[in-house]
Amino acid sequence: MIADSSSTVVKAAAHYRVLLCASGMSPAIITETLYALITRDDPFLPEEIHVITTTRGKDEIERQLFRSEPSPLLALLADYWPEGIQRPRFGVETLHLISDLDDVNSLRANQAAGDRMFGTFLQLQRGHGLSRTTERARLPVQIHASIAGGRKTMSFLMGHAFSLLAEPQDELSHVLVSPPFEFVQPPFYFKPRTPKEVRYHDRTKPEPEALSTADAQVELGLIPALRLGKASWMPQRWQDGTTPAHRMSLSAAVRLFNARNQPEALELSVVQSEADPGFLEGRVCVCGVVIDLPFVEFAWLVIYALLKQNARHSPTGSEWLHPDGLPAMFWDDLPIGFKSRRRARTRPQFASDRSDLEKSFRDHVGGAAQHYAIKTDGTRTKGHHNPYHLVTPAHLIRFLEGEDPGWEADWWRTLRRHLTRPNEKSHPSP
Repeated sequence: MIADSSSTVVKAAAHYRVLLCASGMSPAIITETLYALITRDDPFLPEEIHVITTTRGKDEIERQLFRSEPSPLLALLADYWPEGIQRPRFGVETLHLISDLDDVNSLRANQAAGDRMFGTFLQLQRGHGLSRTTERARLPVQIHASIAGGRKTMSFLMGHAFSLLAEPQDELSHVLVSPPFEFVQPPFYFKPRTPKEVRYHDRTKPEPEALSTADAQVELGLIPALRLGKASWMPQRWQDGTTPAHRMSLSAAVRLFNARNQPEALELSVVQSEADPGFLEGRVCVCGVVIDLPFVEFAWLVIYALLKQNARHSPTGSEWLHPDGLPAMFWDDLPIGFKSRRRARTRPQFASDRSDLEKSFRDHVGGAAQHYAIKTDGTRTKGHHNPYHLVTPAHLIRFLEGEDPGWEADWWRTLRRHLTRPNEKSHPSP
């Protein structure tokens, strides 16, 4: 443990600490938040300070905190930063711009701001963009996120990103400064050890009022926030870094999370393989995510989707069917373009194929995958095969035309012939 000049004991951090702020035209929220964190009973001493801001906000941060003489940031650190501890990394390289926008005052700007909040939080959480020694790199990252700066929209978006991504050690706060110190001259950045005189001009009075910074109150309000848990909604491809960063947006994350509780449409189509034009591929689109499936996995999904939509005309008169109920020649009768390039199997291995299908959905849409699974009812009947069905509601299943409607018609027609009871009048293809 290390003690500072004022004898405040600082415990060795078990995490790599990062202060993340949203800032608009008032960079004082950065120094005010830092002051409150350093001086609280259990000091939070960030090793890095990262700020999400606009182009104009960046200019103000540079002008007020980096280039001004004397610098309020350096004055704060000189007054309160513990001796023997390296000062936080904070500079132009830790400023994260919301695209090329100078303000967050439009629909486009709001979306860009949300995506920047989400992306920056996620990348810092994973250690990207941090300047850590080998020893410190082993520590998990702890983010203290502040919603004090910028427009109200920016505050909300920061809180939203926090709820979606926060780990148990992360914190969310708002810094509160007693009036009228937010409107004094010279500007108030923190409460200095040696009080200074500032002036506040109340427009109802003829002359400015002299105030002492000793009377200022700077409080850090920790905000209780929902921690939704990444594991509950985040696709595996997001977690392992397979998905490009630009596709992991706040709007996409919210859509995926909401789909856990309210499933979206399941869209199925047949397309020509880009890798091998001589073959067809099965394509699924759900929650705005495109999933290209291997032939057998796609076939099982389509089989149970057609059963769901045509339950009364199925071999069992319902949406429930065990794979053994399919005709022996079923797989040989599908269009030749869909033949698997691996050695043909007379009857695919349903258990492993179903498991692979569920994994494909989890990899791409996370927790929402539960709504697109093929499941049994859980009962076990001796001597009988328990049937399966697709849990997706029938009204959410959509069959789309592919690049060549002829292939589509062939594919659906063949499946329907096997999945419709003889002598039953078939409905038009979906």
